[in-house]
Parts: sequence; C-alpha cells; structure tokens
Amino acid sequence: MPMYPNASELVNSLRQSGHPVNLCAAQYIEDLCALLMEALDCVEADEQAKYESWPQEVERGELILDLGDRICEVLDLAE
Repeated sequence: MPMYPNASELVNSLRQSGHPVNLCAAQYIEDLCALLMEALDCVEADEQAKYESWPQEVERGELILDLGDRICEVLDLAE
C-alpha cells in the first residue's frame, strides 16, 4: 500500500513557507480533509455492507475494501 503524507504535516509545511501558492494549496488540503471526514462514515458503511454481502470473496482476499483505511491514513486518524 502506498504511503500517503500526513495531511496536517503537509499543511503545516506549506503554511510555513508563506508563499501565496502554498498558502492556497494548504487551504485546499484542509477543505479536502473536511470533505473526506464527512465521506468517511458513508465509505465505511458501504464497505461493511460489501463485506457482509460477499463473505467468500473476503475470506479468499479477493475483495479489497480499503478506501476507508486510506482516508484514515491521509487524515492521520488512529484506528
């Protein structure tokens, strides 16, 4: 699984530079993180429904349900 940068560390780094483009990028990243937080509950519910619907595929490792995990990793949320 690819390693994603920690969003808060990235935002802090961009803000420290003080460059207008970096400040704008930092704001966009913060806005995106807020949207991801809102979407996380829906993603997790959808993944749970798929997990329950396709138990054999899950047991064989054929079904990859990691979008929620990737969102949590980007947002640096402890699980």
